[in-house]
Amino acid sequence: MSSAGLFIKSYIESLKGRALTVSYTKTVEAILRCFAGFWGRRDIMRLCRDDLYAFATWLRGRFTQTGHLFKPVTVKQYTLAVAQFAGWLFRHGHLAVNPADGFELARPDRSTPRAIPTRDEMEAILDAIPTQRESALFELMYSSGLRISEALSVELADVKLEERILLVRQGKGKKDRYVPFSAMARLGLIRYLQNDRKAHMAGVPDEERKYLFVQSSGRLNSRYTGKRWRDAIQQAELGNRGFTVHSIRHACATHLLENGADIRYVQELLGHESLSTTQRYTTVSCDKIKAVYRTYHPRENEQYVDVDAEYLDQLAKLEAELVASRENTRQKLQRRSNTACRIGNLALH
Repeated sequence: MSSAGLFIKSYIESLKGRALTVSYTKTVEAILRCFAGFWGRRDIMRLCRDDLYAFATWLRGRFTQTGHLFKPVTVKQYTLAVAQFAGWLFRHGHLAVNPADGFELARPDRSTPRAIPTRDEMEAILDAIPTQRESALFELMYSSGLRISEALSVELADVKLEERILLVRQGKGKKDRYVPFSAMARLGLIRYLQNDRKAHMAGVPDEERKYLFVQSSGRLNSRYTGKRWRDAIQQAELGNRGFTVHSIRHACATHLLENGADIRYVQELLGHESLSTTQRYTTVSCDKIKAVYRTYHPRENEQYVDVDAEYLDQLAKLEAELVASRENTRQKLQRRSNTACRIGNLALH
C-alpha cells in the first residue's frame, strides 16, 4: 500500500471515532480512494496547495461511474474533502505547511437550473416502474421528499401504515423527524409488503432484515436504485432530461410550493436547517409565474393594450379549466385512497 493509502486508512479510522453518519464516512473514503488514484505512489508528505488545484483539474476531465463528466459542484466537494484530509495530515505533524490554508475553488456556476420533473413527467415515470419494490420506494420518496439515503435507511418499525407517518432516522445533521406520506405511497407499500418483499428476503442477513427495502444480499443500495431510476425514465420515454434520483426530492418540494404549500411546511418536511435552503425551490415556481405575467399582463407587453372582452373570456376559460383539473385530481386521489383503504383492510384481516 502506498504512503497515501496508509494515511487515508488512518484518517478514515479517525472519522469513525467521531459523531458522523456511516454514509458520510463511506463517501469520504470513496473520494479519498479516487484521490489516491490521482496521487499514485508519490510521497504524501510532499502534498501542497498546488496539488489540490491539480486534483480539481484532473477531476474535470474524468467521468463518473454513470458515464457523465464530473459536475463543477462535485469537483468542489471532492477537492474540499481532500483539503480536509490535508489539514488532518498537517495537524498530526505529517506536513510542514497546511495545503488547505488559503485554498479556495471558485463557486460552482448554478446559473443552469436543476433538472426537475414536472408533475406529468413524475406521474409518467412512476407509472412506468414495473416492480413493486421500486414503485413503493420512489412513490414514498416523492410523497415525503426523502433523500435516497433516508429512504433506504427506513426500518419496518418506522412505518405507520394506518396513520401514514414514518420516522426518518438520523437525517442530514443527524436529526430524526417524522414525515407524512401519501395515499398512493401507502398503497404501494402495502403491495410491496404483501408480495414483493417476501421474494427478496431469502439470504438477507439477520441484522439487515429490519430494513423496509431489501434485496437478497441485504439492504437495498443507492447504486442499484439509481440504475432502476434511469431504467424507469427510459421506460417513460422521456429521453435524457438530466433527472437523477435526487430530482425526486426536488420535484416534491417544487410541486408542493406550486400548489400553494407554505414554505415553512416544506422546510419542515425536507428537514432543512435553514429556510434559505428551501427558498431555492421557489425559483422554479417564480419563473413560471413570470412567464404567465409576461404573457398576459398588458403592462408587460411592448405596447399597452386595454383589456378587452376576448382577453377576459380567455381568462375565464383558463380559470374554469384549472378548477376542473383540480376537481379531477381530487376525485382521482379519492378513488386511489379508497382503493388503498380496501387493500389495507384486507391486509389487516
